[in-house]
Amino acid sequence: VGEVFNDIDQSKYPDLILLDDEYVYDAEVEEGKVISQDPDAHTNVAKGTKVKLVISMGVQTGEMNDLVNRNKENAQKYLDGLSDLNLTIVMEEEFSTEIEAGRVTRTDPEAGETLQAGQTVTVWISKGPQTMTMKDLKDETHANAEAYLKNLAGMNLEVRAEEEASEEIEV
Repeated sequence: VGEVFNDIDQSKYPDLILLDDEYVYDAEVEEGKVISQDPDAHTNVAKGTKVKLVISMGVQTGEMNDLVNRNKENAQKYLDGLSDLNLTIVMEEEFSTEIEAGRVTRTDPEAGETLQAGQTVTVWISKGPQTMTMKDLKDETHANAEAYLKNLAGMNLEVRAEEEASEEIEV
């Protein structure tokens, strides 16, 4: 146990038959090393006994697919399909003017990056564009109306003014 399977010198164990019986992912044991054996070390065995060795394949990995613009349910199905990686999935929401509500705006890690067992994957879901209820700007000065519109938190509005004659509003 702990030795690299391919480096084991069979001539040191002439009375035993060493078998690489099983390969498993293990985040703690380096790829290629023996994790366990059956029968256990220091057990009395007969000549010709087959010793079954479990070999580490190292940390299990996968690749992150591009989930941007997929709906939340499809993104979740994809991530559920990676259950053997034991990922921690975090779903966040954010406003987006580019991606429709209920669809993925971005992920961390990004598409094409390697996923490792036990890793946290964060998926941001669009809440659509941010909206608000406008206040009535009818009797405001041009400067006050423009300042109000430019200072709406998170709205990033482009303000364009058109002037027209009015007999109802005093200048």
